[in-house]
Amino acid sequence: MIVLNNPVPGQFVFVQINSPAKREKLIEQIEKDGLNNPHAVANFSQLPQNNPPLKILELFLADHPNCKTLFIDGMEEFFRDERRAASLEALNLARESLGDLPVSLVFLLPELLVQAIRHGAQNFWNWRAYDFYLDTPGSEMETQQISMPLTSDLSPPPGDTPEARARRIRILKSLLEDGQKEGRTMESLAPSTIFPLVKDLFISGKFDEAEKYLKELLNLKIDREGVPVVSGAYNLMGEIFRAKGQYDQAIEYLEKALEINLKIYGVDHPSVADLWDNLGRAWDIKGEYDKALAYTEKALDSHLKTFGADHHSVARLWNNLGEVWRAKGEYDKAIEFYEKALKNNLKTFGPEHPNVATVWNNLGISWRAKGEYDQAIKYFEKALESDFKTYGADHPNLARLWNNLGTTWMPKGQYDLAIEFFEKALESDFKTYGADHPNMARLWNNLGATWNAKGQYDLAIEFYEKALESEIKTFGADHPNVASLWNNLGMTWGVKGDNKKARVYIERARAIWQNAGLGYQVRLAEDNLRKFPKD
Repeated sequence: MIVLNNPVPGQFVFVQINSPAKREKLIEQIEKDGLNNPHAVANFSQLPQNNPPLKILELFLADHPNCKTLFIDGMEEFFRDERRAASLEALNLARESLGDLPVSLVFLLPELLVQAIRHGAQNFWNWRAYDFYLDTPGSEMETQQISMPLTSDLSPPPGDTPEARARRIRILKSLLEDGQKEGRTMESLAPSTIFPLVKDLFISGKFDEAEKYLKELLNLKIDREGVPVVSGAYNLMGEIFRAKGQYDQAIEYLEKALEINLKIYGVDHPSVADLWDNLGRAWDIKGEYDKALAYTEKALDSHLKTFGADHHSVARLWNNLGEVWRAKGEYDKAIEFYEKALKNNLKTFGPEHPNVATVWNNLGISWRAKGEYDQAIKYFEKALESDFKTYGADHPNLARLWNNLGTTWMPKGQYDLAIEFFEKALESDFKTYGADHPNMARLWNNLGATWNAKGQYDLAIEFYEKALESEIKTFGADHPNVASLWNNLGMTWGVKGDNKKARVYIERARAIWQNAGLGYQVRLAEDNLRKFPKD
């Protein structure tokens, strides 16, 4: 009521309420509660549709010259499937003209339209705006100021392109600059502007720039106890550090975010489950698979209770469980989870969404591990085609898929083709991450394996040693990734005829794998030792 009774011309107020009947009752309730300025309701479902929305509103206001607060309802008419993209673009372009209307605009919107405008019309959504949920659990009439959902889903919205994302980044930077000039605090700008900007920078692979904005926010003197903005910033920082390969720092930030969210929301809230999921992925990468399973299964149980089995968040968790089981060498179990995730994502998003491409990639990895190389290539190529459309050629996802294609063509004997894919991936990841990132170690290892297969053993050892140095720096000496490189070096020295050096390296690998409880890898090391008997 404070906002409505002190209308500012050009001010936008967004109210999410799904039922048309409830929207009508809401306006009646607001009038009873003491709305004391002239107002009117423009319901697009009842107005002529032969003009653009701005012209319709101008004609409507000409008939209501004393209006100070204009409620706008029925906008679903402009967002039918065949005209949604054009309507979102029109809203983006019309934001200054709408802001010049001599009234305060109150948009009454269903949730589906709220989300579409947030993702597709950032310029319109963020400008001079207040936003409220009225369809909250509990009291239907309870209101609360909303913030940008602090979700762990950092994938692009459906149909996103590099060009659209670059445009959103320009708009959000401009909105942030405008907000600061108007004297708004970084904390108040975080939900509507900083977090969406960080998300788009993250999706674009610009991790350092995304981190810079979050550090500016976290350097403010904000109460760290029970503040969703701080929790959201910690969560995003954790995801950035995980993407950059700095896993201990990622876990530190994610645990801080989890502590705050547990205090705010309690143990059954989706934001808590999302952080369990993020922690599970971080522990998975660190090779702590049982910890990873524990966190991911907690998150899955929570989301199944909250959303049911058809929700895309559940698909994400099935995919992440597949990742952990694959890391443990349980490929059939991994494929079972991936296929559940794929079925859900295809039903929810359709075949061109990046979530679908992610699962195709993961299925490819699992089929490759089972020796089904043609099946794996089919999945990798589908994912590559999709991600190229979504991200463009310079994104880390493309490098990941080039690497995966290389590791699949290599065992088929197509060594030169494999090296070509690895070098493309190496060049891309070096631009994105620099020399110290784990992705570089992975690619050096894969180039080592390919040169080894070509009989170029000295070149193979050179690449393996570069990878080993990097992995020890990132993970420490006892990580399973380090064991893999000791094993690879051992095998190469063995082929060169140095059985003593081969056994020393393979035994180091076996000890690390045994300590990590990885039975499959321990058996692999024992088989390899038998190939190189003691002199």
